[in-house]
Amino acid sequence: MTRHAITCLKVPGRAASWVTLARMPGAQQCLIIVPRNEAELYARIREHFAADTRVFVRLDSRTGDRTSRRMEIFAVGGGDLDPELSTFVNEQLRQLRVPGG
Repeated sequence: MTRHAITCLKVPGRAASWVTLARMPGAQQCLIIVPRNEAELYARIREHFAADTRVFVRLDSRTGDRTSRRMEIFAVGGGDLDPELSTFVNEQLRQLRVPGG
């Protein structure tokens, strides 16, 4: 994965629009993967972090033994998640009363 943020969403409609990715040098980002059986939780978390370009929320697309039964948070690009971003994300998840947050 690379460090990008969505700057323009592709929205179905009358006029053509495109997704444009812009590099965010120095700004660490994280990916929250929500278990696929938690669609309502996924929607709440995605809506909550929609305006924050540092946080991406994804419904787990893995199947079989690889499927996650709990929410997972990863640093985009690998490595350790920045402690400040980790603290921020966990505080936000606690405010949403998300188990494990």
